Amino acid sequence: MANDITGPHLWKLTDTGVIKAAGDKVFIIRIVYAPAVAADDLVLQEYAADGSTAKDFCVLKAGAADVDWITIDYGPEGQEVNGLVVGTIDGGTCYVYVNKVVPKITA
Repeated sequence: MANDITGPHLWKLTDTGVIKAAGDKVFIIRIVYAPAVAADDLVLQEYAADGSTAKDFCVLKAGAADVDWITIDYGPEGQEVNGLVVGTIDGGTCYVYVNKVVPKITA
């Protein structure tokens, strides 16, 4: 399955890569990671302020002996991040609940 960001408020991420470019502001309400097997890792990144490099902002790891879903809640307004990159996803699906996306303004 490929990444699906067609929904306005729920994105399903299964593959590494750029989801939103630097300069796009993504307001994330909640992240739910459903690992496939024990010890799966998920690393989500945002861009540095100058847009030059992606930096980790969320790191989740399944337990050594279980695959319980892991949830982070950022509240109703959401956590603002500069772009969005899936740096690592060993397996499973990451569900990103989005409040809104503010695209980069270009001249």
